[in-house]
Amino acid sequence: MEMNQQQDHKFPVELAYVPFFNLALQQNAVPVINELKLKNHTGHDLKNIECIFSAKPALILPKTVSVESLKNGEELPIHDLGIELDYELLVSLSEALKGKLELEIRSDAEVLYSNSYDVEAFAADQWLGLEVMPELLAAFVTPNLDVVAQLQTVVAAELKKATGSPNIQGYQADKNRVYEICSAVYRAIHSWGIHYSNPPSSFGSAGQRIRLADAIYQYRLGTCLDTSILFASVLEQCGLHPVIMLQAGHAYIGCHLSERYFPDIPMDDLQCPFRTVGNAFAASRAFLLIDFDDFPFHLHLPVKFH
Repeated sequence: MEMNQQQDHKFPVELAYVPFFNLALQQNAVPVINELKLKNHTGHDLKNIECIFSAKPALILPKTVSVESLKNGEELPIHDLGIELDYELLVSLSEALKGKLELEIRSDAEVLYSNSYDVEAFAADQWLGLEVMPELLAAFVTPNLDVVAQLQTVVAAELKKATGSPNIQGYQADKNRVYEICSAVYRAIHSWGIHYSNPPSSFGSAGQRIRLADAIYQYRLGTCLDTSILFASVLEQCGLHPVIMLQAGHAYIGCHLSERYFPDIPMDDLQCPFRTVGNAFAASRAFLLIDFDDFPFHLHLPVKFH
């Protein structure tokens, strides 16, 4: 969230806004502007105030927010402005697009404030990174893609081969069965023969491209983050609760072996998983972590943190 503040004026304005947009932001109805704060230092009361939002190119739908009056010396914070991103433009992007968010504030015929703010819109397959709502990474987990559904049949076949039963029960069975499902998912994805692609030096920065399951299947190529998201998609299709873990330059996929969730997302406290499931990882077999340092993949049980 960016905070732009202009104080050299009789009508100072503060705007807290998201400088990066993508389709995931729009589809999850995340507010583009968190707060608009108006301060009246003009020396007189103001009436019929209009806050007019637009963008060049048209990344947002034009919006006018009206304020009936603002007395001299008063300060007014405005939330829930209802600024909407342009879906048609965002869904059409194949590359990043820089633009300007524009704001003009008028009181009757008088222009009180005019300014533009740098923004950037990304294509649908570009993540906003760790600085802008990292939890939106979950939007790239796509369990309903056809290629993921097709992979389910391979998972079932691997389960039958290993255990005699092809049933994918999610958490209806015990932890041992959940682990067997995770192992079958591992073998099914491994059968694709995916080649490891080194993540970009800008790992975790806004604009990082992510290959979804269909692109990984087509090109047999993926970074650690791509394959973590692929695993998460398949595990979710299996009725399990995946967890994506990130560190500098690397990603991991985890899965709860019992039906639980971590209390908050995102988390930046490495100790939280330990506090959540207790200290007896090896005894309780509470969590599974898969690492992608090298291919073929590595399964770690009990959990292993790097």
